[in-house]
Amino acid sequence: MKKEIKPLSGGIYGMKIILLAGKSNTGKTTTINLTYDNLIRHGASIIKEKIPLGKNSMDFESVLSYRGKSVAFYSMGDFYWKCRGAINEYALCNYLILAYSDKFRWNLKDAIAMAPQNCVIAKTSNNTKDAQAIISVIK
Repeated sequence: MKKEIKPLSGGIYGMKIILLAGKSNTGKTTTINLTYDNLIRHGASIIKEKIPLGKNSMDFESVLSYRGKSVAFYSMGDFYWKCRGAINEYALCNYLILAYSDKFRWNLKDAIAMAPQNCVIAKTSNNTKDAQAIISVIK
């Protein structure tokens, strides 16, 4: 029997999840770092410093304040349960920018896409374009 996919949102607090979904090693972490750097250059302030995650030295979590909204980042998307944990941890933020590898049998991407306030961005080969797509959701 196939399990029913239920919508997954940021909970009762109204967080918007921006999921950058794609295959492993396609630049999701690079794109999220570009997004972070771009927001800092455009006036974001740091609420929670960058904390390195896992074995990839580029993976991190952090929270910024941008245009009066809190924006959480979680780039270690190769572990399903870590992604779910980040959704719970940052539920009080306005936005969560989350990398997600679509290699899992559990389809977090579809569950997130079903909640209308969320946004799924498919990773392309253009990191700069993908970062701009993420930022356009926040503006």
